[in-house]
Amino acid sequence: MSAFDLEMRIHLRQGGFALDVDCSSSCKVLGLFGPSGSGKTSWLEALAGLRHPQAGRISCGGQTWLDSAEKLKLAPEQRHIGYVPQDALLFPHWSVRQNMLAGASGDDQERLQEVNEVLELGELMSRRVHQLSGGQRQRVALGRALCMRPSLMLLDEPLSALDHSLRNRILSYLYRVKDYIDVPMLIVSHNPFELMTLCDEVIALEEGRISDWGTPSELFRKEAFFAQAAAEGGLENLWPARVVSRDEEGGEVQLGENGAGARLRAVGLEADVGSKVRVGISARELMIATEDVAHLSARNRIPAELLEIQGSGRERLLHVKLQPGLEASVELTRQAVVDLELSPGRKVFLICKSTALTLWS
Repeated sequence: MSAFDLEMRIHLRQGGFALDVDCSSSCKVLGLFGPSGSGKTSWLEALAGLRHPQAGRISCGGQTWLDSAEKLKLAPEQRHIGYVPQDALLFPHWSVRQNMLAGASGDDQERLQEVNEVLELGELMSRRVHQLSGGQRQRVALGRALCMRPSLMLLDEPLSALDHSLRNRILSYLYRVKDYIDVPMLIVSHNPFELMTLCDEVIALEEGRISDWGTPSELFRKEAFFAQAAAEGGLENLWPARVVSRDEEGGEVQLGENGAGARLRAVGLEADVGSKVRVGISARELMIATEDVAHLSARNRIPAELLEIQGSGRERLLHVKLQPGLEASVELTRQAVVDLELSPGRKVFLICKSTALTLWS
């Protein structure tokens, strides 16, 4: 996937709100995080050319889109952006195929086929929009934007209207887009789980200004953001792995980019042996043991080293190392940390059920 090469220094005032940002990024998927009213959508719309900063400069992929000093301002259609808003905004009386090709340059069958394969839309192509479920409409909106062959994808809270099961399903499609279609993305979300799953970097906004910036794991381990993540369902760990066996129940995966780490049992595993997958598990679903315990109904035990303990009040966030280059977050109560006499440097075991794992292929 291409990188952003984004530079954005703008001042945008609307009424009593001001957005003042100065950033540059060359990551592939950038996230914007913050509470309602922090300026996330204003940032996205300024980037798309839908709002007009009073001063500043925006460039992306080596092309300047805005330069107030030079009196340069490209129109939205000149920026060649694929925009997926919160509401799918599809043409209701058109078929899926017609919607998909609405923004394409001519009858681009090659691109349509590529997008269909990634998003698995083939069986829907003749349906009208009113015949689609919420998740299907979101996939079509994403596909329509991709059919434009955009230089940049902007996604504004793309999963906010979906329930938990649909959200995870659409997330898996977004992951496939990230892997198989060469277009950088900017994702606006108030949900840390979505940003941790998809993004290379996340910018936190507060009252129109950048309050923090880093990788998702760096950002959401900080105490100020851990509380927000906990309110949205907690943190998610995402580990690379390789499928090493299959059976009727599911199978086994081995952690690590090269599949050289601990083995985990997973229910519902569908990928072929040898396939690369990603293993997701909530920090709340992980348990800690100070000794290796056998004969548990929880099938998975992973040796680890405790690196750091953060948090105040009743909740604690533990940062542990599984193996070189592979780490995890674990949420425990303060009392559990006290009772287990946990401290940085201690060797522990992570315990998790096979049913608690989510697999992304």
